Amino acid sequence: MANRHFVRRILELLDKLRTVTVVGAFRCGTNYLAKLLFDNTRLTVRYDTFGWKHGPLSAEGRKPFPGTMAHRIISVSKDPFSFLVSFHSYVRKQQRNVQVADDWETFVTSPIVIFNQGTAGSVRFCFASPVAYWNFINSHHLLLPQATFRLSLIRYDDLLRDTPGTVRRLFDEQAIRPKTKILIRPQSCVASDRPLIAQRRSGGQGFRSVCASVAQLYAPF
Repeated sequence: MANRHFVRRILELLDKLRTVTVVGAFRCGTNYLAKLLFDNTRLTVRYDTFGWKHGPLSAEGRKPFPGTMAHRIISVSKDPFSFLVSFHSYVRKQQRNVQVADDWETFVTSPIVIFNQGTAGSVRFCFASPVAYWNFINSHHLLLPQATFRLSLIRYDDLLRDTPGTVRRLFDEQAIRPKTKILIRPQSCVASDRPLIAQRRSGGQGFRSVCASVAQLYAPF
């Protein structure tokens, strides 16, 4: 019995050493970061270690043994205005994993239901609005217990603006060894977000109007 317990401890430790879990709200760069980690490390990159990557996480039944390392987990966040614009576009085009009004004015203030459409019988999570969802997911990750999770917080904007610097900080925090000396940057996941970053830098009229409307709608809060 003691030997079985010891073997289980060793297997769990090895699994933690090999695995990193990527989580975040919709349209916040989880796929981009996962691809970056897959290309540049020898780790197993997962989305579902503690539940669906876009929903609340649970560590029930996954508490570490005393003296063993916590689970690596990386939370990706995006500027809330960029998130709203990108998420609204996703809702209008994809119609997957979410139930919410698709016209802009109603979308930003309406209740939202999210679920994992790829999993039969997926739990559904309801939030007062897309902004409430963004607030919940990011604060939820900040409050994850440190004894169970070795958490790093990454801003998606930083990944796009300074990929090497952001990756170095992430690897240092998570004690990750790169696979090669030359950083491999994913390309396919970035293109759709470049216009948002460019508009935000230049103060494009379209993006300013979006920010203004959202700020006005949420000014009381």
